Amino acid sequence: AVSLDNQQGLFYREIMEHFCRRGEAVMYRLLFNQQVVACDLCLERDGMTVVLKIAYDESLKGLSPGKFLSREILRSLFSDGKKKVLEWYGRVHEWQQKLDSKERAMFHVNYFRQKWVPVTRQLIRSAVQRKHQSA
Repeated sequence: AVSLDNQQGLFYREIMEHFCRRGEAVMYRLLFNQQVVACDLCLERDGMTVVLKIAYDESLKGLSPGKFLSREILRSLFSDGKKKVLEWYGRVHEWQQKLDSKERAMFHVNYFRQKWVPVTRQLIRSAVQRKHQSA
């Protein structure tokens, strides 16, 4: 889950602030009784919208506020004819496959200028793993 003070929340905040300065970040929110119940963090450029993160109020999970918000976003994005592509970052869900059967593979690559950075990261991971195994 994303919150303002956890690592994932801080990551998305940094990403959104960066792209807001460039005019390429968009946040769609679904309100119910003046409360945010779902939110999509998106990036937009050249007719393409990429949904980075869909978050919703877990207490309303049975009502699917995230799916409802996605449906409304689809409706508004393509109604004006300016948007050409909508992509979701992350794993593909069954309801997304009903919209289009094409999937693109995504690859995650880390590149470090300093050779000691990945070595240090691996040492830390190994130490943490050994600590958990001995506990």
